[in-house]
Amino acid sequence: MTIDKLIKKLEDIEGITRDAYSCCPEGDIGTDTSDTMYYINHVQDELEKLVIELKKDKYQLTNDAGS
Repeated sequence: MTIDKLIKKLEDIEGITRDAYSCCPEGDIGTDTSDTMYYINHVQDELEKLVIELKKDKYQLTNDAGS
């Protein structure tokens, strides 16, 4: 799998987690729903960090190859 395909797949998963978060009913803090929303939000954050890192790596690889 290329870096571009991996980034695309991770961005697709990010979109799915946004949809999952949006589908959760509002819950009071400490309820199962609020816990679910917390974990979905955490996954979104981690995916975003991963995509950013992969894009940096891709940029670095592209620039190194051109040198």
